[in-house]
Amino acid sequence: MTEPNKIHRPCPHCDRDDGAPLTRYGDDGWDVVQCRGCAFVYLSAGLDYAALADRHAWQKSRRAEAERRRRQRPLSYPLSKATRFRLHLFRRDEKAFLRRVLPPGNVLDVGCGVGRRVPDGFTPFGIEISSQLCAEADARFRPLGGRAERAPALAGLRTFADGFFAGVIMRSYLEHESRPREVLGATFPKLKGDGVIYVKVPNYGCLNRRLSGRNWPGFRLPDHLNYFTHDSLKTMAEGQGYRYRALNTAFGRLANDNIHALLTKA
Repeated sequence: MTEPNKIHRPCPHCDRDDGAPLTRYGDDGWDVVQCRGCAFVYLSAGLDYAALADRHAWQKSRRAEAERRRRQRPLSYPLSKATRFRLHLFRRDEKAFLRRVLPPGNVLDVGCGVGRRVPDGFTPFGIEISSQLCAEADARFRPLGGRAERAPALAGLRTFADGFFAGVIMRSYLEHESRPREVLGATFPKLKGDGVIYVKVPNYGCLNRRLSGRNWPGFRLPDHLNYFTHDSLKTMAEGQGYRYRALNTAFGRLANDNIHALLTKA
């Protein structure tokens, strides 16, 4: 069935429209390609914001992806799901980490979901495209002096004054964003001079992706539009004026399924 809200995408990194198909990773009419110009890996088509806000909202697409994996791996998927605690054995306390690295003040969570990621002690703000999730986040943020904006990221960022935020959280967000470079650029003036952005995205450069192929958990079509490596994220961020600091160790860059990084004003 043809998806009526499907939109063709050039490379979100360099705007060149010349992607070489990576056929082993595509699925159900969604093509993963690698830019012949800058080597960035991305989905050659995406969904418009109306579809992402409703029919393909995160809470719905998450269930659909879980069902796809269950069908594709009927034996291993139940075991993997039952032992998910293993993923948390060596994981840092993310909120405690954010309390240490974010300056005090207003903190924006882009793609905030229901609004649970901003640590206590900060004034929480959010941008969320799903009406259901945004309403939950707004109800959580208002008593604490903040609010959640229901909008695509670029439109939501325009509602805030320059220099308004001490910190920004982009956790499991940039891989979903059709225009990641523009969002990073639009966020830059909203940060205070000592402001910090925390970024977490799937690590396309990890060993698990090379071993697992299409079954790598970082592939989620059509939700995940962009497939970052440390080098491509660094290049994109520095192109918008940021200083990039990778939080993964040298070993972690290969072993970790996710990239963790901090962006600050250079």
